[in-house]
Amino acid sequence: MDYIVFGLGLIIGFVGGVKFLLWQIQSENKKTQKKSEDFFLEVTSRKLTFKQRVNNIVQFFTPDQDYTIVYIIDKKEIAIFEKDNCVAISSSIDQEITDKIINKIEATFKTEINEDLFEINGQKISKYYFKELAKPMEQPSDIETIVEENESRFTVDGLLDKILESGRQSLTKEELDFLNNHSK
Repeated sequence: MDYIVFGLGLIIGFVGGVKFLLWQIQSENKKTQKKSEDFFLEVTSRKLTFKQRVNNIVQFFTPDQDYTIVYIIDKKEIAIFEKDNCVAISSSIDQEITDKIINKIEATFKTEINEDLFEINGQKISKYYFKELAKPMEQPSDIETIVEENESRFTVDGLLDKILESGRQSLTKEELDFLNNHSK
């Protein structure tokens, strides 16, 4: 009889221990999900900037460009990237929160996502993407170029210091011309 009681106690203790472990795992999962949800809400509450749409993938970035938000239209999924690393995906958070974020994105960027598109060989690409590609490399204005050249040129004090250290013969023709022009 003692063995039966001992065996039953052992079984009840084991079952109770397993239940406790499962409760702890569920509790940790809820904490992790809550952290993910808070992170999603914090990042997507920032003022996002539309980057591009190619087919069913839309990209946005945060003002500080720390994060890139990728919205996959047909799957209704969102992923958040920090540099090249995916740091969060919407399948890890409550569906209601995902839907709320997607509704906000679709309402805010309706034109960029759905209307400003080119279709090339069956591929949908945002006009904004082409505008960014077509922007010429910005050339400095003439004034900026002159200011930059003048800042990199000589100063009278610098050339006088050079003469004191190494003598007048150490000056280049350009340096001598500079001094002659400034002495008038």
